[in-house]
Amino acid sequence: MRKEKQRLLVGLWALLLYACGAGIPASYEESEALPKIYPDYVDVTIPANIAPLTFELDDADADGMAARYKAGDVEVVCRDKMKPSMSSWRKLTQQGGDISVDVFSRKGKQWTHHKPFAIHVSKDSIDAYLSYRLIPPSFVSYESLTINQRCLENYDESVIYDNMLCSFEVEGQCINCHHYQQYNPERMQFHARQKHGGTVIAYDGNIKKVDMRNDSILSAGVYPAWHPWLKYIVYSTDKTFQSFHTTDPNKIEVYDLESDIIAYDIDNGEVTNLENDTTEFEVFPAWAPDGKTLYYCSAHYERKDRSVSSATELARRSKELKYNIYKKSFDPETMEFGQRELVFAADSLDKSAVLPRISPDGRWLVFTMSKYGYFPIWHHEADLWIIDLSKQSTGDNHQSATARPLIRINSNDTESYHSWSSNGRWLVFSSRRDDGTFTRPFFAHMDENGKWGKPFELPQKDPDYHRQLLRSYNIPEFMHGPVTIAPQTFAKVLKGKGEPVKYAQQPNEVTITIMSTNDMHGRIDNFAKVKTLVDAERKKNPDGVLLLSGGDKWTGNPVVDQYNPKGYPMVDLMNHVGYDYETFGNHEFDLGQPLLADRLKQSTFPAISANWTVDTTVSPLPQPKPYTLFKKNGIRIAILGLTEASPDSEGHYYPSSHRGKLKGLTFYDPIQTALKYRHLRDSCDLFVALTHIGHEVDKKLAEAMPELDVIVGAHSHTRIDSTVIVGGTIVTQTECWLKYLGQTTVTLRRENRRSSWTVADKQFRLINLARPLQEDAEVKALINDYNEKNTLKDVLCEATRQFDGTEALANVMADALIDRLDVDIALQNSGGVRIRQLPKGNVTKGDIFTLNPFNNNVFIYRMTPANLRAMISRAHQRKSQRADLQPGGIRYTIYTHDGKANRIDITDLNGKPLDESRTYRVAMNSYIATAYTFSHVGEGEELQDTDTELLIDYLASQSSISPQPARTAVVER
Repeated sequence: MRKEKQRLLVGLWALLLYACGAGIPASYEESEALPKIYPDYVDVTIPANIAPLTFELDDADADGMAARYKAGDVEVVCRDKMKPSMSSWRKLTQQGGDISVDVFSRKGKQWTHHKPFAIHVSKDSIDAYLSYRLIPPSFVSYESLTINQRCLENYDESVIYDNMLCSFEVEGQCINCHHYQQYNPERMQFHARQKHGGTVIAYDGNIKKVDMRNDSILSAGVYPAWHPWLKYIVYSTDKTFQSFHTTDPNKIEVYDLESDIIAYDIDNGEVTNLENDTTEFEVFPAWAPDGKTLYYCSAHYERKDRSVSSATELARRSKELKYNIYKKSFDPETMEFGQRELVFAADSLDKSAVLPRISPDGRWLVFTMSKYGYFPIWHHEADLWIIDLSKQSTGDNHQSATARPLIRINSNDTESYHSWSSNGRWLVFSSRRDDGTFTRPFFAHMDENGKWGKPFELPQKDPDYHRQLLRSYNIPEFMHGPVTIAPQTFAKVLKGKGEPVKYAQQPNEVTITIMSTNDMHGRIDNFAKVKTLVDAERKKNPDGVLLLSGGDKWTGNPVVDQYNPKGYPMVDLMNHVGYDYETFGNHEFDLGQPLLADRLKQSTFPAISANWTVDTTVSPLPQPKPYTLFKKNGIRIAILGLTEASPDSEGHYYPSSHRGKLKGLTFYDPIQTALKYRHLRDSCDLFVALTHIGHEVDKKLAEAMPELDVIVGAHSHTRIDSTVIVGGTIVTQTECWLKYLGQTTVTLRRENRRSSWTVADKQFRLINLARPLQEDAEVKALINDYNEKNTLKDVLCEATRQFDGTEALANVMADALIDRLDVDIALQNSGGVRIRQLPKGNVTKGDIFTLNPFNNNVFIYRMTPANLRAMISRAHQRKSQRADLQPGGIRYTIYTHDGKANRIDITDLNGKPLDESRTYRVAMNSYIATAYTFSHVGEGEELQDTDTELLIDYLASQSSISPQPARTAVVER
């Protein structure tokens, strides 16, 4: 009896499983080809709680189909269309493994069994509900759109809002951009344009309509981003227009004439401008899940042709619009935003990136990439791309993150409008891959390793449903459950009067404070004071302070110059102090290009300079950006960088640096280069030049370029004690060696919220860092650590008397080459002597590295007395009628008339004239060998020894040294 009951149960079970049609055919041919089915569910990955996947044969030549789903001991077989029942489907997905699929097609009486495939069932569930707009294929009849919601666990679909409830033939509106706070259907918002325009916000049972229009903002809110837990929504706000194409495959183009980012405080009813730069089109805000970072997209655009309307010009230039992804930090406690930071530079790939969406764990950012523009849903080339934010470099010169296309997801047609499931394992997106006209929702799975499965189309009860539906799905959003507010309730609220917003007053006067240093030359001891002073200013004016460096960070302090790696302590301390930008000084190249490249990577602040270019096939240096353009306190600031460079006799420009260390670099006149950037005046409220060209050249720059508001200068070591205005430009400099900190205070004003900022006042003061000031403990500890980690106190010899002046010190340097090398004469350039005094007493390694920090290689040339006289004469002219080359082994006198050399007498140290018929072996450092013009006999010889090493070796062999009589003279007659 028991066995008969078991057989009966098995029979009933089989009847249940095969209830959707007859069984599989008894005889058939085998095929190695996969079946053509619609929708394409071959090898897709699905969640266990998804509605049954139905499909049909997509083969016009076939007369019929049979298909079988099998998982474990459960089988489902259907004929004509694969439409398993809900209960049998659940049994399949609950088996805990893949579902194997066999498809049989019939042509006439012949059945063919196609290659089986699998449907992979993930253990990761999907949110129960999805909402979306259903909209006709063009915007001609947009009034008939609806916002719908679909239960993903079955086929139940209902209307959240029907636009026809508020629309009439000539008085309609567009409903768009529905959004939820953390997938909560009880916290929803959507926006209406036109007749009943306004924003409807539902929050835990309370519904209101907000009229977000205000004279101080561009328009009402459009694309929303609801903060993860605050009652706070950020919107992009815009003025748009459309073009309809007849021949272009992209049928519609939507443009922003203007767009900004605003924030709306739901409880206070206040709206605030976050980004409103007229030369930036800011769109598509999106919050990180921790609520501490706001992402958005922006494209830079400046009008060029005022002879046509802005709309006409924009339509003509639309393919120039390339949107990048940016972010702003946000403090939920103070409700304050930080300044803009670049996340991904799509324009560097000649593409446009929009619609950033961040995964719930904060790691992944998915966006849509297209050739241009911000409305990619009509771009057939649009694809989804992804960034791993956990691998994004932070602080490395604000470099762009690395992105890659989602090859497993993308098709040959449009992919766009995507959002993450609440567990971060599923991505829903709109795709036109079916027919190129209508968008359908597709779902893709990402596992814990970031690997994507093949996406699948939203299942329907009838697999032919989407082929019959002449509407597109738009803006799919996951939800934990259904919206329970009736469409009629939403319509009643929308027809009512909107609650006006209050504009959060922003000041009509703003202060920007520029703190600056220049020509520090490795001096680090006052950085702890600088840190304290700058932090105090930043506390008073949180988003209004800049700290700039005018260059020449090193060369002058062996603690920095001889550290391993060289220069590291200086950059480390500048990072800790919090510099924002720097420009390149001529001594930045002293360490050599490979080391400079390493220090640039170490730096958390960018270095800018406009007047030199890099041949990256020769040089390891990156091409510096000529300028930076950013916002502080709502003020658009442009900073242009310039580096000292002067022409040689052939008209080629070089900085005052070792030319052997400049290979692959080409320099240009700084003032002429600066004039090419006058156009930045139209893109900023405050225009700053950060220069390393010297005070006199700064004044010439101010006269030639009145567009500048501020020049932060360097190179000439000029101490400017108070406000100096040249034309209308304030010109500043802080001497050198970190003795002073400069503070330039710029006050900007505007008449009202939509008017432009103008510079109303500029003041400069010099802060003496020698006076007692509070020192930052952390930075002070770093300074002490660097100062103690060196062997620079080792004593080499004794100075019997104090050495005063360049010549006395240069003589010692030249004598060292004579003593250590097999040469007759040695020459030392005055500029290579970096101190002016050596005290009586012990001479240490540190003294010598300070005296000569360059560590240049040494060259030996054979030269005649005539060669030497010509070289000395040119050096005299080069150094403004001073004896520049200080000698060892000889003395010389320059006789001048009206300041020009007309005779040079050279003798040995005993007063005997040189032999005119003889060639002498002459030693010099590599700077002289490459930067000075002279003739010689035969080829020169480059030694591996450096002049600093030879000097140290020489002094270590001496018990004492004493200043020697002068060996040069200039006589006017």
